[in-house]
Amino acid sequence: MADLLVNGESKGPHAFIMDFRNNGELVAGVTTEDMGKKTVGNDLDNAWISFDNVSLPKSSLLSKFAEIDANNAYVAKVQGVRPFDMIGQRLYTGRVAVGQAALAYRRELYR
Repeated sequence: MADLLVNGESKGPHAFIMDFRNNGELVAGVTTEDMGKKTVGNDLDNAWISFDNVSLPKSSLLSKFAEIDANNAYVAKVQGVRPFDMIGQRLYTGRVAVGQAALAYRRELYR
């Protein structure tokens, strides 16, 4: 997720895909680190990635919800709903599923 700039104007957070390694080395502006030991869920390998002054070509934009046309104009594919809201809704659903799984585990543990 990153801020999409079109002709110098921010269009808000959008989804992109990129190779953040080149020949096994992180590309300039990309930093990664392990999250370290957690109180629970250590079987999940969590990490963080940060980007500093990374620019991508428009072909990197995941264009299910918006695109940049041949004239370099921003085109929203669903009117009235920001792409980040659509993506965020899917992330929220995943978080709810994790919470529900934790409650089910607790019930079984105390049963």
